[in-house]
Order: sequence, then structure tokens, then C-alpha cells
Amino acid sequence: MGVLNFEQTRIEKMSVHFVGNRTAGEQLQITDNQFQLNDETLYEALKKYFFNPFKGETFYCFQDMNAATAKIVQQIFEKPASFHAKSKELAQYLYQCGTTKKIRGGEFYVTFLKDCVVDDEVVDAIGIFKSEHKETFIKIRQNSAEAEMHTDEGLNIWKLDKGCIIYNTYQTEGYKIAMVDHVSNINAALYWKTDFLGITPVDTEYFMTNQYMEMMKGFSKDHMTVSNEVPREEQLAFLQKSNEYFMKNDVFDSKQFVNEVVIEPELAKDFTDYKEGFEEQKHLPTMESFRISQPAVEKYSQKFFRSVIKLDKNFHVYVHGNASHLERGYDEKKKMHYYKLYYNNEE
Repeated sequence: MGVLNFEQTRIEKMSVHFVGNRTAGEQLQITDNQFQLNDETLYEALKKYFFNPFKGETFYCFQDMNAATAKIVQQIFEKPASFHAKSKELAQYLYQCGTTKKIRGGEFYVTFLKDCVVDDEVVDAIGIFKSEHKETFIKIRQNSAEAEMHTDEGLNIWKLDKGCIIYNTYQTEGYKIAMVDHVSNINAALYWKTDFLGITPVDTEYFMTNQYMEMMKGFSKDHMTVSNEVPREEQLAFLQKSNEYFMKNDVFDSKQFVNEVVIEPELAKDFTDYKEGFEEQKHLPTMESFRISQPAVEKYSQKFFRSVIKLDKNFHVYVHGNASHLERGYDEKKKMHYYKLYYNNEE
């Protein structure tokens, strides 16, 4: 996990192009000149739009420094005067990467950034961003006679669609890169992270721990359900045992996890299949063994047990852990299910 600071960061140069969806017949529109940042209000809005989504939880690096985007970025760092010409090359390459109609066209921004702080190091950086969604706004103009209202379309400065910031550090390892991509479609996600940027996570421990704990919760939600004849307290017990495994171990071992947490052979088979499908969908390396990041465990476990048992329309039971303190049964006289809750103190 890294620390990002944009308080003193300056957008020194910016080029804006429009990259349409090539597969859908949309055009690539390249601008002749670099964008002039003369409007102070616009400048401050752009800083919010570009930088606010970046939290520094996971860093990436280029997988192959001979790949197109990596080479162009390196050339800009080596010769900043080539910035606008190289921004055109990046736009053209992104346009060629659009191989599915699921991808939205939008404005494409390339920026040269000064005084970026990453892990207490002050460096230059290249920011690459893309806006794909516009929202409708109401504008009001009022004078002594009357109020005028009309609509317009524009960008929500708190909702950046895609972005990456490439810091001019760790050059031989493929640079240090922060990335955001607010998209749910897997093909569209590949387009930005894999096809265009060609990056892979650097902070492997934090990233892998977070992803695997997310998979645990997904498996319990999708497979350990009442429709699959798995009582809710068993689902919660599985989550609790999963969390305890991550908290007490320094290294994750897939076989050990299955033996200690999953246990039942039939469930173990379902779990292995789910794990393989999750890795394929998320384009993750096979997660058989990796070091566990305790900061990731501490952060993710805060939401790990935010489970709610909804009982008809009468009760909601909020469970934050210790599923062994729940007992489920059936009352023959009342012909109804029930839960018993065991606790030490009432607060």
C-alpha cells in the first residue's frame, strides 16, 4: 500500500483528443495543438476530476517495456518536448485497442504532471485519463426580471471513468503506476488495463489478499445458500473461519485452506471450481500460495461480517462475527424456524 499526495501537483501540459469506438464505426479525432490551461477555475476542477479517485492501495507496473504504451511513456519522460506528438500516438493506440462494441467512446486526456508525491518521493508523472459518461445539468441564471433555466451536458468531476498515473520512479522495474477503472464489463476492463496499458499489480501481497478475501465472500454468497440447503449460520461460520485463517497465518496455502476451512469434499470441489472461475474472470495469476498482507486483512475484515439475516418481515439480525454464538432450530408446536443468540453482556 502506498501514499499519494497531490496537494502540490501541477498540470504542466495537457492534450485532449476524442477516441471513439472503432468497432462501432466511431471516429478518432486528434487535436493539432496542446490544450492551454489558462482558466484557473477549470484548472482546479480538472485537478479534482483527475486526482480524487486515486487512493494508492494498489500499485502496478508495465509488464513489457517494449509494449506500445510503455515505450511512448518512456519517450515522453526522456524528451518532454515530444509530449503532444506522443499524446497523439497514445490516442491512436487506444483507438486500435477498441475491439468490442461494449467500449464507450470519450475524451482522452494526456497530462504531464510536476511535483507528484508518492511514498514521500517527489517525482514527475504522466497522467492518462478517459471520460466515457456525461451527465445532464440544470443551469440557472437569475436577474431582477426573471430566472432563466436550461440544461446542458458535461462531466461530473467526482466520477472519473478511467485513469492512470505513471510516476517517473522504479524505471527499470516498469515504473510505479496507480490506476482506476470504473467499469463492470470484463471486456471493457481488459481494454484499459491489459490491452492499452499492459500493467500488472506490484503490491502483490496486499492485492492478492484483498482479492482472495473478496472471493471468500463471493463463494459464501453464491454457493452457501438456503436454496443449496446450507443453513445461514453455516455460511457465517465459513466466513468467520476464513477470516480467522487470514488473521493467524503469514502465508496463504490453497490446500491448507481447503483442509482447514472448507473441509467437506463436495463443498471443496465447488470451492475449487469457483476459485478457478474467479481467477479467470478477474485475470489473476493462479493463487496457490502467497504472503498474506495483514493491512489488507484488517481493512477487508471490517466489512467481511456485515451480514444481515432477514426473518420474514419481522426481524433483521445483524451479524458481525462469532457465528458459533448462533443456533438455528425448528419448533414443532409452532411450526416455525427460530434462532438462539448467545452473548455475555447487553450493551
